[in-house]
Amino acid sequence: MFAAIKKIFSYSRVHKTLIALFFISLVFECYFLYDRQYTHRLYSRTFLMPLLIMAYMLHVVSRVHLLLLAALLMSWAGDCLTIQFSVKLQWLGLLGYAISFILYALAFKRLHPFSLPSGLIPLAIGLIGAGVYIYLIQFFGKNRILLMDKARMFAYAGVLVYFVTLGLNTALFNKKYGFKFLFISLFLLVAANLLFESSIYVFHRTKTYIDVITAACYGVFHILTISKIMAIEQQIMIEEDMKELYE
Repeated sequence: MFAAIKKIFSYSRVHKTLIALFFISLVFECYFLYDRQYTHRLYSRTFLMPLLIMAYMLHVVSRVHLLLLAALLMSWAGDCLTIQFSVKLQWLGLLGYAISFILYALAFKRLHPFSLPSGLIPLAIGLIGAGVYIYLIQFFGKNRILLMDKARMFAYAGVLVYFVTLGLNTALFNKKYGFKFLFISLFLLVAANLLFESSIYVFHRTKTYIDVITAACYGVFHILTISKIMAIEQQIMIEEDMKELYE
């Protein structure tokens, strides 16, 4: 009996269950957005990050463990605050997202250090992307963007530059481990932010399918980034243990 219970609660089964529950919550989140059942998002949006946090907590502690855990916690704070109807709380939620992206970027930097002049390429791509991001919002938003919104937009764009630069730096120059997934992760995050802004300033939240795509990009970004880094961390830890064993 003990062996059966141990098998049920094995790492693999618990991890797979948590990931499955994450995707189920994400599906409900998309449905509630599409059907404008915003009050029900309390039971979908707020469950996403805790499930991913629990899945990550099962993983071995590594050099970027606390950074990624803190990033997930700040994303969870952002989720809980942005679904509120208070504008001030929504602003705080966006701040939580910005901090989570900075923490993600610091984790990327720890996995592969950033230096010049080799880092000029990802930095240039990040700055060009930020310029396009700001231009599109300014162009489509026109006079509907308030001064406070512009300040947030430029600050948020700066955070995205930092995130994209360090993410691309790791993806481009760390040849030893499989960081190519970061190209997809970065695309998903930037796409989610552009869609979110367009939903507000261009479509005025009238096109719910855009909110659905935004939520899907956001969820897949987190699950892809965390799951891949978990696998790479495991590989790094094994190699370090083997190195110590033979020294």
